[in-house]
Amino acid sequence: SKEHLEVVKVASTDAARPSIQNLHVTSEYVEATDGQSAIRKYIDPEFPKDEDFPEIEGVGRTMVPLEECLLPKASVNKLIKAMGRNNSTLPILSNALLSEEESNRNGHAVFAVTDLDVHQIIKVRKSKGRYPNIDGVFPAGRPVQVAVDPASVIRALQQFNGPVIINIHSAGSP
Repeated sequence: SKEHLEVVKVASTDAARPSIQNLHVTSEYVEATDGQSAIRKYIDPEFPKDEDFPEIEGVGRTMVPLEECLLPKASVNKLIKAMGRNNSTLPILSNALLSEEESNRNGHAVFAVTDLDVHQIIKVRKSKGRYPNIDGVFPAGRPVQVAVDPASVIRALQQFNGPVIINIHSAGSP
């Protein structure tokens, strides 16, 4: 979704840290960090379904799992722009179809976007490099205390349009 792609706004602009100047895309989530803030947004496997998206010639559809990849911030921003405005009446228009088959095959992530009249295939060149494992910032199995800089929280929340849901779990589960 457009919301998932907009996570890239948190990606670093520091040229000395090229691996975090990208959106990290996996089959389960997208994430970005600037080294101080990190956002991970999980992908809902129920929506959108591939069959909800119109057929677009040149975009293969298979059940092949996506291999994780890094997509440059500037390229993702161009993809977001190509998607147009969010559409609550037809939510599929606020989404891009990622062809796992085509994306796994070459050095590009292959997306299809549509306004139902015009279809576009957009190839985003994948970045090389290794994304840092940020799983460690989510401790498990022990009580968690979090201290945050209010400016960082405001900056992170400004990345989303609409309401943000914050879930707090008990029993030491973050």
